Amino acid sequence: MSSKTRGIAVLALYFAAYWHASVLEKGPGRAVAEGGEAAGGMPIAAGDEFAPAASKENQRFPAVACGGGVFLVAWQDGWNGVGGDSNILAVRIKAPPGNGGGTAVGNVLDAGPIRVCASSGVQEAPRIAFSGGVFLVVWHDFRNGRDADVYGARLTPDGKLLDPDGIPIAVRPHNQNFPLVCGDGKDFLVVWREVRSGRTYDLVAARVAADSGKALDPDGIPLARDAAAPALAFSGRHYFVAWMNADIRRKIGFCRYEPKDLSRVENEPVAVGHPDAFGHIGQTAMASGDGEVALLWARGIAPDPWGWGGPGAIIGVRISGDGQVPENKAFNKIRWSPEGREQYVKRLLPGVLDTARWKGFDGWPQGRPGGFKEAEGGLWPHAYLAATPLAGAKGRYFAVWVRAHMQGLGQTGRFDIVGGRLKSGETWEAPDWPPAEIVADGGAATLPAVASGAPDGPVLVVFERHLPDGSAAVKAKFVRVRPDP
Repeated sequence: MSSKTRGIAVLALYFAAYWHASVLEKGPGRAVAEGGEAAGGMPIAAGDEFAPAASKENQRFPAVACGGGVFLVAWQDGWNGVGGDSNILAVRIKAPPGNGGGTAVGNVLDAGPIRVCASSGVQEAPRIAFSGGVFLVVWHDFRNGRDADVYGARLTPDGKLLDPDGIPIAVRPHNQNFPLVCGDGKDFLVVWREVRSGRTYDLVAARVAADSGKALDPDGIPLARDAAAPALAFSGRHYFVAWMNADIRRKIGFCRYEPKDLSRVENEPVAVGHPDAFGHIGQTAMASGDGEVALLWARGIAPDPWGWGGPGAIIGVRISGDGQVPENKAFNKIRWSPEGREQYVKRLLPGVLDTARWKGFDGWPQGRPGGFKEAEGGLWPHAYLAATPLAGAKGRYFAVWVRAHMQGLGQTGRFDIVGGRLKSGETWEAPDWPPAEIVADGGAATLPAVASGAPDGPVLVVFERHLPDGSAAVKAKFVRVRPDP
């Protein structure tokens, strides 16, 4: 498989979207964010863009987590495809003093990247979590020369690599790929996609011990058949795993799992909202709260010249510790109608962080002559997003996502990264409109990841920056986020 073909297949499998990266880089991102003034300064302000590590190789799929007083950033370094050779590298970063606004860029603690995995062949798509006093980096690995397996390696906050080149988590016939990971404070849960029951990808999981790095469920525990768009989090009591498949009738559903043995709490997945809330879905994300979790997704990821896909939007709901979705009543009212679509366009639904607004028409253009005309400002919420709880602020979350600049109907050009807060309490609010600009200059920026650090400290956003020569580099920004307006 060629490098280009593999790249397209990877994105189709994981995010169900494709981006264009033929724009020019213009320089560092702005250190100013929009979203409205409030007492004590702007609620969201981004620092200067910086590179966690220089590399002559292609840097892809950034990931980040925080623990032990440091942020760990990992990425895929090198080219994939037939004959390719890419490794998993990482660096530790210390947050800047204070809350990280202004021009603060933090302190990279490692003189050179930590070589998490330098095995032969291609290693791709790392993810990170912190639990039991260590980081666990997971990725999918083609070192066997036939198909993808899931490997993982632990690192300590002081930079010691405990499992050089990784240890196997899921090594079986056929593909196991695109792992996700989260921790419960003691150990880890790793969830991946696997061709197990047929020709489609199932969702499979295993617990991984923090003290040894070994999989506690070596055969894997099947979670769902023919599943897409997975996300996971830990509420403080249960693991929450969300996905979409035919069993949930085009909705996103989730189940809770006991950390001790991954036994399922619900007999069937709990569905979120009405199917119209998920048309042409992109990436999903979960963020662990204090006794709850937030579930976010991108819908309507590609503009449709005739408007049939509906407006693009970035949406979040909260899920209580007992598996209830307080906003489900509102989402269940969504129907294929002008009135239903208007709830997205005008942000009348709770938890709508961003939406494409039809130019010259506030509602749904279905049935209008010529269909979809244009979005206001030429802006369209796109497929990729990430979220984190704000440390020390109960029920407060920060999300980042990609916004596309349209180039004609149905096509997208430059990509920026924006952000906004979610607030849980008696109500569920997304107070920041317009969203704050996090990365808005310098060409295409995509695949964001985010992690929060100490209470009242900044969050760290990492992302891919696409370069004029067709390669990509991992960049980062510290962002000050005030929990309350």
